[in-house]
Amino acid sequence: MLYHNSLVIVCLVKKMYCTLQCKFLLDLPLKKIFFD
Repeated sequence: MLYHNSLVIVCLVKKMYCTLQCKFLLDLPLKKIFFD
């Protein structure tokens, strides 16, 4: 059970990290356009 829970947590963390990364990557071109 503990093992399963840790897997779920790892998945959530990875998902969060990926979402943040995506937002960051999407924000970069926008910032470039606006602040160039």
